[in-house]
Amino acid sequence: MTAPQKLQLVILALLALPACTDRRPKFLAGQFGLTPPSPISLISTAQFENKATEAMQMEIVGDSLFMTGRPFGVARLDIGADPTNPTLTFAASNQIEAFSPYPQFGFWTPDNFAQGALDVWGKMALMSGAAGVSMVDISQTHTPVEIGRYPSAKVNDVQVTRDPAYVYAALVHHPTLPVAYGFSDQDFIYTLSLNQSGLSVVQKDAYGPQNVCCAMGAAVAGSHVVLAMKASLWTFDLDNGGQLQNPNRIDAIQAVNVVSTGRFIYIQHRPSGANAAGPVNPAGIYVFDMNGTQVSYFPITPVRFAVYNDQYIYANMDNVQVSVYGIR
Repeated sequence: MTAPQKLQLVILALLALPACTDRRPKFLAGQFGLTPPSPISLISTAQFENKATEAMQMEIVGDSLFMTGRPFGVARLDIGADPTNPTLTFAASNQIEAFSPYPQFGFWTPDNFAQGALDVWGKMALMSGAAGVSMVDISQTHTPVEIGRYPSAKVNDVQVTRDPAYVYAALVHHPTLPVAYGFSDQDFIYTLSLNQSGLSVVQKDAYGPQNVCCAMGAAVAGSHVVLAMKASLWTFDLDNGGQLQNPNRIDAIQAVNVVSTGRFIYIQHRPSGANAAGPVNPAGIYVFDMNGTQVSYFPITPVRFAVYNDQYIYANMDNVQVSVYGIR
C-alpha cells in the first residue's frame, strides 16, 4: 500500500465520538474570544482592466497572488515589487486559446473548473469547479498552460460531464509528499497522488457517519490541516506518511475562510446561531500563532482573502474589486 493509501477510515470516524474518548492534545483548542481589534487600514483597491472583479479563490505563493474568478478566469499578479499595487502578469481571459487549447479539452470556464478550490503545488496549479479539476503548468510566469482535466471528458457549451470525485470546495497538498487532499462540500475527503503530468484519486473517506455541511476552505499550518466547515472548524494532525490523524471539531468557531502564512493562521469567523457554542463572538478574522494561541482580531468580513508576509490582506469584499489592507 502506498503512502497516500494509508489514510484510514477510522480517523474520520473518530469525529463522531465524544471528545472525552480522546485525551490527546488538540491543535487550536485553546481559548477563542473577542480581543480588541488590531490595527488594519484600507490602502488601495484593484480591478482587472477596470471591470468588476470577482475573486472566487485566492492564494499567495512567494511574491505572486493567484486568483480565480470573473472576468479574468485565472490570474497571476506580482505583489513583491509593490504590495499595495498588484501588477498583472497573466490572465487566462487574455490568451484563452494558448492557456487551454480547444478542442483538446473543450471549453474552460471558472465556474466549471476554478470556482470551488485552488491549490498551488510547486510549478502546478490545481483548481476545481462544478465539472471537476483543471491542472495547469505555471512554470512559465506569463504563459501558464492547462495540461490535464479530471474527469477527462471534453466540455462543450451544451453538456458538461461531472464526476463528484473531482469536485472540491477546498484543496491542499502535503508539505513534503506528492499528495493532496480534496474536500468535497459535504460528503468525502479524497486523497490524491500527484506528479508533474497528472493526478489520481487513491482514497475516498467519508467525513463521518452523517453528512456535514459545508467545506469552505482549508490550509496547511505546519503539521496540521485546518478545515473551515461553515458551522465549525476542523483540524487534523498531518504525519510524514501522509495520514490525517487526531481529528478535532471546534464548534465555537464558525469558520468560512482559513489562510496560513507559515507564522500565523487567519480564520474568518461568521457567527451562526445554529451551531454557536457559548458566547457568540463577532464576525471577523481571528489570528492564531502556530501554537494555536489567539493573537489578533481584524473586524472585516470578506468573501475571500489571502495574506502576504503577515503585513497585507488582499480581500474580495464585494465581488467588485480586490481591496488591499495594511495590518500590523
